[in-house]
Amino acid sequence: MIFEKTIQLMKQLISLTLFLSIISMTACKKEEGPGGTASIKGKVFLQEYNSSFTNITTEYYAPDVDVFIIYGNEDNIFDDRTRTSYDGSFQFKNLQKGDYRVFAYSKDSSGAADGNPTELNPDKAIIKSINIASNKSENNIGDIIILD
Repeated sequence: MIFEKTIQLMKQLISLTLFLSIISMTACKKEEGPGGTASIKGKVFLQEYNSSFTNITTEYYAPDVDVFIIYGNEDNIFDDRTRTSYDGSFQFKNLQKGDYRVFAYSKDSSGAADGNPTELNPDKAIIKSINIASNKSENNIGDIIILD
């Protein structure tokens, strides 16, 4: 009788330990997004064209441009936004390891060279994907080139 109760108690203890282990493994998994120690930085480079998008009239690193970030690959809705500094630079801080997409909007030059007015061409997102592989890392995605 005592032996059977001991075995039953050991089975319950093993089941409880297994259950708690599974819970702790899934609860500790951090997904993409804020709360980490990594960052993503880059610059937005603007190329201004003539009205038919055939010649660049000027180009520079663009200040005061919205830059967006999407955490993970589950949807296409932006999760956070920042603006470029005076030199076109931007940074997203305190990120977890994982996949990210960073983008800025650009004029769409397609069709403009065929005589379509640029006002009728909608903006398009210029997207750069990046994977943050380690904590405390500074990840440079380089330049996002947009047109105007």
